[in-house]
Formats: sequence, structure tokens, C-alpha cells
Amino acid sequence: MADLRSLLKAGDAGNRRRVLQALMIRGGNQTDVAKYAGIAAATAGNILNTLEGERVVRRQASGREQQVSLQPLTGVAVGIELGFQRTSVVARRVDSPHLAPVGRQDDVGARHGVQAWSNAVFAAVTGLAEELGESLDDMATVGLAVPGAVDPRSGLLTPPVFPLWRDQPEPRAELERLLRDKARPGTLRGELRVVMDNDGSLGALAESVHCHPDAEILLWIKGSTGVGGGLVVGGQVIRGGSGSAAEIGHIVVDPDGDYCQCGGRGCLETLIGANTLIRNVRSGLGQLPVAAQPTDLYQIADKARAGNQVCLRVLREAAFHLGLVLGNVCNVLNPSLVLLGGALGSAHDLILADCRSAIDRTALAAVRLDASRPELVGPGDPEAKHPRFRLEPSRLPDAIARGALILGIQGAGFAENR
Repeated sequence: MADLRSLLKAGDAGNRRRVLQALMIRGGNQTDVAKYAGIAAATAGNILNTLEGERVVRRQASGREQQVSLQPLTGVAVGIELGFQRTSVVARRVDSPHLAPVGRQDDVGARHGVQAWSNAVFAAVTGLAEELGESLDDMATVGLAVPGAVDPRSGLLTPPVFPLWRDQPEPRAELERLLRDKARPGTLRGELRVVMDNDGSLGALAESVHCHPDAEILLWIKGSTGVGGGLVVGGQVIRGGSGSAAEIGHIVVDPDGDYCQCGGRGCLETLIGANTLIRNVRSGLGQLPVAAQPTDLYQIADKARAGNQVCLRVLREAAFHLGLVLGNVCNVLNPSLVLLGGALGSAHDLILADCRSAIDRTALAAVRLDASRPELVGPGDPEAKHPRFRLEPSRLPDAIARGALILGIQGAGFAENR
């Protein structure tokens, strides 16, 4: 059985590696592989012919196209979402279908301290490797998603670092140290490098690769403890010069509002972040015992569905504030698709209508045309066949962790350039 690390280092260190990574990320036909590898279709075809001769890939007829996939290959790809409140880890063999990872979640996050979250991650990775019929020594790529801006050049958190991270070891370095300490000499983990990026960017990446590969401009919103976003244009993540692109949570809504941990004041996050919404609900439910009051956004949504008017009002107002900001963002980016994820996205059945209503207030009609909404597209309008804008919930489970898994594969073999 072929070995991932040796394959990535063999032959053409550029295009050959890109083709292998494209096959591990998604696969598909030759055109798909060329797209995700970022090279010409003819170049991809030549490399695939070579890899087929080496019995690294196989082609199978599927209609008019030939689907290309990897032969059995040693290696496990891992994606980790390190949130403030919890962690999520997904893993799959690098030669398995891209939508077939196994996953584990733990209610331990960055706020619980580095020892707690690193132990939780290590236990999850170990368990998932065993579930896949592999061992920890077969771990080949690791991607890490964090709730903070990451400099795309250095791979480090971008200053000013939020207070939570100032008091803890740098998360990528801590995870590498843990894996190094646990590695046996001569295993893949002995030379493994962790690749880190912002959680919003990786949520957007996963949605683009797995669910919406044809979306020209995709904006993914995460509404949880913090409020973040990710932007994908033409299949490529747009990170910005310092890794701070799509940070919509720090758009100022009220210049005289509450102070934000970013150092600003009146940011969107101060209005719709989980801690604010929980505080607002508790203020309205003050007569109830503490044990009966919600402690997270998921519980708020459950109570709202059960008829609690305080919880419903808090969520609807949050959705309206978000929509006002999104409308302005849409005027700048003109996205074809906006996806709402995170804990707030799980309440999409309660909030999308209010969010759309607010978008209508601030977005130009030209950027919010939607064929599914007859009030915006008249009879016979050519836009009815080609809607420019959709606002939908993110339905991809573990989107951020899956994006981290893709990131790990994209970064495989590039440790020497760090």
C-alpha cells in the first residue's frame, strides 16, 4: 500500500503534489481535479496518467466522464475545531470519499484551559484513528480551526490577540508539541506539522468544496460565542492581508455601545454574540430559578420553539441586527450565496425571515434578487432563471472541522516552507 508522505515528496514537487491533494480533498473527474489543483486540465491529465501507471490512482467510467480516485493509501487526515466552549474533531482515511469522515465532539473548549482542550483533542484523535482501523501513528495531516484571525503568511494568530489566547500557549504550537511528545521515532507523526486558520474561513471552505462548488461568491457566517465569517471567491478562500477578511462580527453597529474584546465599541458581536443573548434572555426570565434558565444558544432556540416568547424575541432581534449588517456587506461583496452557521444558524427556522427582512432594508435590490421571492422578481423577469442571491442555513455537519481537515491536506508537504 502506498505511503502518503513519500508520494507527496516524490516526482514533481509542485503539480504532482497538487493533484494528489486535490484527489484527497474531493476527487471527481479530470476537470474537477484540475480545478482543485489550480492547474491546466492537460497538465492534470498527464500527471493522472503517470499516477495511474504507478497504481496510485484508478479511473472508473461514469457517464461521459471518467471518475478518478485514489487507490488504497496509508494515512489519516484530521480536522479540529477548537471553539471557546467546545471542540469538534473529524477524521477520515485520505483515500476515502470526501463526505465520509467520522467525528467526535466534546464540551471542552479553549476557555477551559490548554491542558483540558489538548487532552480532549488527543483522546478524540486517538479514538477516531482506531474507529477507522488505523493507529495514531498513521495520522498524516492535521488542520486546526480557531476563533481568531490568523496571518496567512506566518500561520500565527494576528495581533491584537484576544485576551483568551494571550493567557494560553499558541494553539498550533501546543498541538504540535503534544503530537511530537506522543510520537514514536520513525513514524509520520514525528515530522507532522499542524496547519491553522480562522474558523469562519474554514467553514466557508468546507461549504464551497462539499456543497456549493459552483457558488461564485460565498459568504459563510458563524454566530456563536463570537460572530465571524468566511469568504470564498471562485473556490478560493479570501483571507485578506492579515487574515482578517470577513470579520463581520467587528463591524460597528453602535459607536456608543458596549465595549468589545477586540478593543472596539458597539461591534455586532456585542449585540448578537451568545453571551449577550444569554444575558438578555436571563434578564427577561428573571423570575425563573437559575436551573431553569438557558445556558447556551441551543437551549434558547429549544425554548423558543416550545413557545417561550422571551427567547423568541431575543433571537428575532439578533437576526434583525445581523440582517442589517449583512445587507451592507452584500452591497460591498455582492455574494451569490450567504450561509448562516454556528449555534445561531441552528435556529434558522426561527430567524431567517427576520434576517431577510433586515437585509431588504439595507441591501440594494440589485444584490438581493432571489427567484424564490416573487416580491423581488416580477413575472417574466430573466432573473427568475438566474437568481443572484440566496440566504440559507449551513446544513453541513461539523463544517468548521471539515474545513480544517481540508486545510490540513492543502498544507501537507509544505513544512519546509514554514
